Amino acid sequence: MAQKKHVMSKEELRKPDAITRFFMNIWEFVKKYWKVLTIGAGIIAIIAISISVYIYLKHTKDEKASRAFTKGIDTLLRPVRDPSENKEDKSEKIEKGKRKPVKSSLELYKKSFQAFSKALDKCSSSSVCNLIYLLRGKTSLKLSNLEKEKADIYLQAAIGDFQVASNNVKGFVKAVAYENLGIAYEESGKYEQAKAAFHKFGTSYNDLYFGQSMLHKARVLELQGKTKEAIEMYKHVVKQKSTGRLAAKEAELQTMINQMQSLTLSPEFKKNPKLIQSLQMNLYRYQSQLRALKSSAAITDPGHYASKRLQFLELGLDYKSQANMAEIDSGNKQPIPEPQDKNK
Repeated sequence: MAQKKHVMSKEELRKPDAITRFFMNIWEFVKKYWKVLTIGAGIIAIIAISISVYIYLKHTKDEKASRAFTKGIDTLLRPVRDPSENKEDKSEKIEKGKRKPVKSSLELYKKSFQAFSKALDKCSSSSVCNLIYLLRGKTSLKLSNLEKEKADIYLQAAIGDFQVASNNVKGFVKAVAYENLGIAYEESGKYEQAKAAFHKFGTSYNDLYFGQSMLHKARVLELQGKTKEAIEMYKHVVKQKSTGRLAAKEAELQTMINQMQSLTLSPEFKKNPKLIQSLQMNLYRYQSQLRALKSSAAITDPGHYASKRLQFLELGLDYKSQANMAEIDSGNKQPIPEPQDKNK
C-alpha cells in the first residue's frame, strides 16, 4: 500500500529551516558580543600587519646585507698594485670584468674591513650575517700582521667576530670559524683558549679535521715551551693519522722534478730552445704542485706533516727557536735547512 504524502502546514512553512537557523544564531551572537568581536578582530589585524611588516623589513634588510656582503667580497678580491709600477694614473681605464687595483695589502684589508663593517650595520640575523662576521674576523687577522702597533686591537676584534660566527654557523664553516678563533687566541698569547678552540675545530665537523686540530695543539704546546708534550702529540698523530697518500705523491713529484732538472742541463736538449722551454714549463708546473701539496699537508696527511715536525724537533728547532726568523731576510740568521727523510 503506497504511503500517504505529507503536506506541510502553514505553521511548518513559517518555521525557518536548518541553514536559516544557523545564520540567525550567528547574527544573534554577533549582536550580543559585537564589542568583544570588534576588539578581537582589531588585535588580529594588528598582529597580521606587524608580521607582514617584520617579514618585509627583514627581507629588505637581508637583501641589503647580501648586496653589501657581495661588495665586501668584491673589495677583498681586488688586486694589489705592483710596487715597481708607476704611480696610479687617475685617467687609467679599468678593463671590463677586472677590478681596480689597490696600492698595498694594508689598503686592501682596511677597505675590506670597512666594507664588511658596513654590511653588518645593514644586517639582521640571517646566515649571511654570520659569514660576514667570519670574513671580517679574517681581515682583522691579516691587519694584525700588517699593522703590528695595532695588533692587539685587531686580534681582539677578530676574536669577537669569530666567536659570533662559531656560535651561529653550521657544517664545515663552523670548523673554519673555530680554527680561525684558535689562531687569533694563539697570536694573542692566550694559549689555553687557543687549545680549547682547536679542540672544537677538530670535533665540530664529523672529526674530519681532528688530525689537523692536533697539529695546531702541538704547535701551541711548543710555543708554551712544553716540547715533550708536543713530541708525544706529534707521535700520536703519526701513529693515528698517517694516510701515506701525501708521502707517495710527494716522492712522485720530486722524482719528476729531478728528471726535468737533469734534462734541462743535458747538452742535447740545450740545442733545442723550444724543447727547453717546454721542459721549464713542466718543471715549474711540478714545483707548483709540490708546493701546493706541502701547504695542504696538515689536512691531506696530518701524520706526514707531524713526522716532518718531529725531524725539526730532533734538531732542537721548535717554534720558539724560530720566532725571530724574520731576521733571515736581513742577513742576521741563516735559514733552517729542510730536514732529510731518514728512510731515503
